[in-house]
Amino acid sequence: RELQEESGRIYVIDEDFGPLKSMEFAKAATISDNCFLIITRESLSAIPYSYKEIYGIKASGKFHSLERIFPDYETLRDADAIVTEDEDSGYEYYKTYFGSKVSSSKGNSNLSKYGSDNTLLIGDGCAIGAYIQDLLLTGADLYLPESFEYTLLQKDMFSRVAEVQQSIRYPEEMIGTGYASPERYYTALLSQITQNTPARYSKTSLNECYVKDCCCKGTRCEFFTREKKLPEIPGKIQ
Repeated sequence: RELQEESGRIYVIDEDFGPLKSMEFAKAATISDNCFLIITRESLSAIPYSYKEIYGIKASGKFHSLERIFPDYETLRDADAIVTEDEDSGYEYYKTYFGSKVSSSKGNSNLSKYGSDNTLLIGDGCAIGAYIQDLLLTGADLYLPESFEYTLLQKDMFSRVAEVQQSIRYPEEMIGTGYASPERYYTALLSQITQNTPARYSKTSLNECYVKDCCCKGTRCEFFTREKKLPEIPGKIQ
């Protein structure tokens, strides 16, 4: 109840906090604009959190500091098999570029089941923190951009849209917007700015505007860009 009534606070919670793994706490925490520092050795699958926000405590004499445990996984590599957590527009997007070698795990909790050598696993980095250790144990390469919608917002077609550039440069501004995760925030933003344009976004079906050369000749489109070939996918491709 306190989480629903308070705003802008920082809560420090350790693993002895009884409701930590409850769905009630997860629901309250994800819609709150408070900040949470959770000290625990266990993963929390009910809460969407980024693998970039997992820290270890480093001790040096009497001094202690926090250090990120996992590096960035933002290099897109080719592989014998590519598995994405998305099963709709995200799956269609990567299949457009990599063909039949792409399949879907139908959710981030299943992604590690498909990992092996010479496999690339693709997931939303902003919500995959609970599963990052399982993914690493597979030996597969990882590509974990913030989210699929964030990947699309980084495309050249949105480079002149001030609202998009603001959200990418200052992601902390999403705090207090009521979205349970950055993935939902970026989905709402992408849907909003494209709703009355030829590039209208849908999670269930990929709009060809995101993968094909611009087809709006003779039609006014603020997102006009000439080419959308493979090198335009954000992240280095190896």
